Amino acid sequence: MKIKSKLLALLSLLTAAVSLHALTPDEWKNRQSLELEQAGPIKFPLPPATLDAAQPDLRDLRIIDASGKEIPYLLLKPTPSIGNKIAPKAFHAELTDRSTILTLETGTAQPLDCVELKTGAKNFIKPVRVDFSADGENWNFFDSNLPIFRQDGATKTTVSLNQQTAAFVRLTISDERTSPIAITGSTLQTSTASTSPTEPFTPRIVRTEEFTGETVITLDLGAANLSLASLEIAADDALYARNVTVSIRELRNDQIGERPLARGTIFRVALGAYAPVSGLQIPVDASIPAREVLVHIQNDDSPALLVSANSLRTPPIARPIHWLVSTSKELSSTSRPGNISVPSTRPNPASNRSNSTSTLSPIPVPTLPISA
Repeated sequence: MKIKSKLLALLSLLTAAVSLHALTPDEWKNRQSLELEQAGPIKFPLPPATLDAAQPDLRDLRIIDASGKEIPYLLLKPTPSIGNKIAPKAFHAELTDRSTILTLETGTAQPLDCVELKTGAKNFIKPVRVDFSADGENWNFFDSNLPIFRQDGATKTTVSLNQQTAAFVRLTISDERTSPIAITGSTLQTSTASTSPTEPFTPRIVRTEEFTGETVITLDLGAANLSLASLEIAADDALYARNVTVSIRELRNDQIGERPLARGTIFRVALGAYAPVSGLQIPVDASIPAREVLVHIQNDDSPALLVSANSLRTPPIARPIHWLVSTSKELSSTSRPGNISVPSTRPNPASNRSNSTSTLSPIPVPTLPISA
C-alpha cells in the first residue's frame, strides 16, 4: 500500500504541473547530466557531489530537459529509527551465589532496541547474558558476554536487544570475579527500525587536537548534506572506554558555536577470562549540513587515545537521498540521448561571486525498484 501511495503522489505531482516553464541553465552555478537507460518512473540516489553543491534543504535542485523545461520530481529522504523509552510491566531481581538475575516482563509487542539498567555503583565491569521467553518459563538463549561498566569516566549500562520482540527478557549478570552491584530498576527502549537503505563511505581525518582531558577530531565527510546514520571510531589502544560527542559548527547570533548531534560510548574492554569485546559505533541519524563534523573524545584523567586514519577500519554509514522522477521516450531520445541537465545551487544575484557555470560529473542512473 505504501508503494502505491508513493507512486500516486508522484503522478499527481506530474499531472498538476501544467505550466512547466523554461529555465536558463546559465543562471545556475553547477550542472550535471543524468545518464538514463529507460523511460517512465525511475529512482536513483543523489551522489555526494550533488549534495555537496546544493543548499542544505535541497530546494535549489532542478531537473530540466533538452528544451529547458523543468521536470517535476520527488525527493525521498531517509527516515531515522523512531523509539520510545518505556518501563517494563514487571521487574524482578534475584541474587544467587555467582550471579544477579534480572527478569523483565516487557509489556509490549514492539521490537526492543536495548534495556538500560539503573545502578548507583561507581566502579565496575560485568558480563551479561540475555535470554528471551514467550511465557516466562521456557527460555531461549540470545547472546552473552555483553559488557556493562562504569570506569575511567565512561559509563555503559545498556544491553543491546537487537530489535528482538519478547514478552520476557532475562539478564544474568556474572558476579564470579567481582562483587555484585545493586540494580534498582530498568528502562526498555523500543524501536521502529528505519527502512531506508544504508551505504558505507570513507571520511578523512583533517586534524586531531589535544586539550586537557579531551581529544577533538575533525572529520571531513567528503560532502555536505549527507544523512549520517552512524560513525564508527576505533583506537589503536589495547583497552579503553571513553564518552564521545559528535557535533557540527554552526553560526548562531553572528557567532560560531557547536551543536551536538549524538552522544555515546566507545570501548574495548576485557571481561575476565573472555576475549576483549568492543563497541565502537555512535548512532547519529541526522542530516549534516556541513562537510565537517567534530568528534569530542572525553579522556578525563586517562591518556589520549591513539586515533589515526588507520583507526577508521570500518567506514561510517550514510543513508542516501533518492530522486523519483518520471521520464518520457521523447525525453530519452533528445539530441543528447539518455541525458537530462540538472542545474543546482542557483547563485544569489546580489552576490559578488562569479556566475561562471561548472559541470559536475554525470550521474549514472541505475534501475532501482520504486519501493526500495
